[in-house]
Amino acid sequence: MEGTPTRSVLLRAALRRFDQSGYEAATVADICGDAGASNGSFFHHFGSKQGVAAALYVDAVTSYQACLVAPLSPRRPAAAGVAALVRGHLAWVVRERAAARFLFEQRRAEWMSSVRDDVSRANAGFANAVDAWRLPHVQAGSLARMDTLVFLSEVLGPAQLVCRFWLSGMTHDDPRRHAAALVQCAQRALVIEPPKTSRLRSP
Repeated sequence: MEGTPTRSVLLRAALRRFDQSGYEAATVADICGDAGASNGSFFHHFGSKQGVAAALYVDAVTSYQACLVAPLSPRRPAAAGVAALVRGHLAWVVRERAAARFLFEQRRAEWMSSVRDDVSRANAGFANAVDAWRLPHVQAGSLARMDTLVFLSEVLGPAQLVCRFWLSGMTHDDPRRHAAALVQCAQRALVIEPPKTSRLRSP
């Protein structure tokens, strides 16, 4: 998390407190106590509990998106790129469990309006980065042609559902255990295999 050491410490303390107590129950005093920081430092950096929540949300979005696009080099084959997106999603959620839970649970919170523009810019940048890898494969006929949002839904939707079950405690299975099946489902939906050529025998 970027910023001054005090800001970073406060952000980490806020995330732990929100994850343990829930956003509504957590207080600024709790966060400052956990961080070993003064109320003055907190209000200087964030202004309110809503402000620190908004900063955490933007950080989580950008961290998640950066993890997914990192392996999408222009020469990454279609099937390998789809697999990287699925596995990247699973890896980030497991590694950043508290941030993932916060990201998925708070997207309709009232304070979201204060960072809607930041999130929209991050989403646009993410879509552009995915398309920089995806569109050449679409043009080459190795990926199905569809809108970016639909593509991402096809790639990440099943993996996200599995992760939501894990984050909510409905299952204790590590989501990465299902990576192979989730990758296979996404590849079947999106990757176009070249036609098999048959050898004709001379008469």
